Amino acid sequence: MMSSDEEEDDIVMMSRPAAAAAARDFAVDSTLGETLSSTQVPTPRPPPLIVIIHYVMFSSDAYFVLEEGVEQVFVEYKLLNVDPADTETPGSVRVSPDTKLFFNFRKTFYVEKDTEDWRMLRDIVFNSADKTMTFTVVSDPGDSTDAECSNLCKASVDLPTTIDISEQELSLYSERDGKKVGVACVTIETVKAIQALSEG
Repeated sequence: MMSSDEEEDDIVMMSRPAAAAAARDFAVDSTLGETLSSTQVPTPRPPPLIVIIHYVMFSSDAYFVLEEGVEQVFVEYKLLNVDPADTETPGSVRVSPDTKLFFNFRKTFYVEKDTEDWRMLRDIVFNSADKTMTFTVVSDPGDSTDAECSNLCKASVDLPTTIDISEQELSLYSERDGKKVGVACVTIETVKAIQALSEG
């Protein structure tokens, strides 16, 4: 389980091939997350997209709080063409009602020009493509049971194109009956990356 006072900060280069490494004399650039030749000049990175899942909080009458069987949960979200494995919180938190359950899970994405993600983002901004971003709370049965993960509730918001979202609480709605069962607090910073689209 991730500690509630630590922040996970990962960098993902979206749809960008790893730089070729020389057979000798190479180094790993931990900022780019790529292996670079000692003589290679790194390509300037585009402005990033940043997504942070701060916490979730469930109401005391949420069905999965009242029923047995759900002890821990994690959160995942869908963003452009990103691999789902990169948008899932690496740890789970124990379910407790009326309590902020912190993840502080931060992910940084770089959308390279002329990639599938870049085209998808342009379609959202300029062609009115679906801009809905959904955060899903999923039950985590752990390794001690044969039970499977199941979607419990979700929150949706439009990908911001003019003003970034900062620590905003989104309503979570039950996957079972559509009732509100809590909130998810998130930050989504996309405006600088979107502004760069016009320059490209």
